[in-house]
Amino acid sequence: MSANVYGQIVNVLVQLLTIPLLISAWGIGKYGEWVILSAIPAYLIMSDFGIGQIACNKMIEKETVGDGKGSIKIYQSLLLFNLLGSLSISIVFIGIVHLFEIYKSLGVESIDSSVVTLIVFLQIIQVVLSLQSNAFLSAYKCLKRHAEGAFLFHSIKLFEWGLGISSVLIGQGVLGFILFMIVGRLIGTFFMYFKLLSHNNDYRINLANSSVGIIKKLIVPGVTFMSFPLGISIMLQGMTLIIGAVVGSAGAGVFNALRTLVRVVIQGVTIINQSFWPELTRAYSKGDYGFLTKLYNRSIVLAIVMAAFGGLGLALFGELFVMWWIDDDFLFDFEVFIYLLFGAVVSVLAQPAWVLLVALSKHFSLGLFYLFLSVLSLIIAKYLVGLYGVVGAAYSIIAFEVGILIISYIMAKNLMSSLK
Repeated sequence: MSANVYGQIVNVLVQLLTIPLLISAWGIGKYGEWVILSAIPAYLIMSDFGIGQIACNKMIEKETVGDGKGSIKIYQSLLLFNLLGSLSISIVFIGIVHLFEIYKSLGVESIDSSVVTLIVFLQIIQVVLSLQSNAFLSAYKCLKRHAEGAFLFHSIKLFEWGLGISSVLIGQGVLGFILFMIVGRLIGTFFMYFKLLSHNNDYRINLANSSVGIIKKLIVPGVTFMSFPLGISIMLQGMTLIIGAVVGSAGAGVFNALRTLVRVVIQGVTIINQSFWPELTRAYSKGDYGFLTKLYNRSIVLAIVMAAFGGLGLALFGELFVMWWIDDDFLFDFEVFIYLLFGAVVSVLAQPAWVLLVALSKHFSLGLFYLFLSVLSLIIAKYLVGLYGVVGAAYSIIAFEVGILIISYIMAKNLMSSLK
């Protein structure tokens, strides 16, 4: 829990400090363009097709029943898939970005096309490194060193952010910002890897034990798990792209700033879920359904408490915080803010149910619903943003979160009943 608290402090610190610093250095227009550009390659984080998290579940299951060799084979197969899959998709992706210049229709106008292509390429490298550090974190979980792995994983983010912000403070633009961040990510990832080897050298990068057959077995549950990060990206980055195309980059910047603030509530409950997730998997693998039920019920109680206090606190003091956080000239739209906050609270309440389903690899149907509702919400948002402006995106997000809340708890209830 303490390691994950540290991780969320890092996330909040990075998000809350980055926005005012970048707006101050670049202006709201260029900041909005950065938000749009960073939204494009964010979809590549799903280029492992969800196999990463499912592989982690299976590795923990193998270690729980004493099959260490089986866990190593899954780990090395994951490394191979990450390397080949992410690189091949990245090559195709950057070719599309360069040839069709899709960023121009999304509101990016002040940055030269060749620089945009280079920025996207560098962000792709950052994503590939992130996928590998996720694989290392799975190994730490298998060795029951989740706290240490989480600490190192989040420290990488803090280090790369620190280097990125230092580039802005010395006058660098968007290109320098992402380049400095990649240097930080690279150094941190290597440190995390060598620290892992000091605990167990079997988790070295050795693709000789990788297996295509293992990857094939992980594809179906992995693809359905991918529905969650893909759906989240559609809801977050997709909304940004729509607002940028319809309203402009300044509107995208305002939306992103307010959305970042309200998502602090979601990140709070994520602390609980990240700690409970591997323990839910272990309890299920051992058949300890009593402990599994206890963990699940306590996660629900904690989610309700955090949603209530977090939502109320932001509702009362959110505007004052934004004025202090960015500056008095920032266009604070209270209607957009309060609707986004409501959607965040609903998301917090839904998390315990869908995390239970994913931790037990019982998420197939929910994944399909999640992806379907996110795409539907994005389609609706395009229409609503045209009618109501930025607040139209908030309406669509609320509808999505309420739908997921209802569906996830129905499925979780049926699952718990079957275990009894």
